[in-house]
Amino acid sequence: MVFFLTITHLTETDRHAVIAGEVFDKLGTVLAGNLIHDAHTAVIMREYGIRRIYTRDADFYRFDFLEVIDPLLPAGKRWSPS
Repeated sequence: MVFFLTITHLTETDRHAVIAGEVFDKLGTVLAGNLIHDAHTAVIMREYGIRRIYTRDADFYRFDFLEVIDPLLPAGKRWSPS
């Protein structure tokens, strides 16, 4: 049996600036540090209709359009700040 793997690099679309503005406005916080990269990733995910991310990075919970799954937590359990 032969399997072929296709990898696609997602880049900004022509809607990027508009979607980024909407996401940043709704975020309601100053973008600094690692949150800048996370916000950029979230915006690109939204552009492509990707709604789920598997990550240990709690910053992604800030984006209400994403379903964040922590792969190290038991199924169905959601991260909460201490």
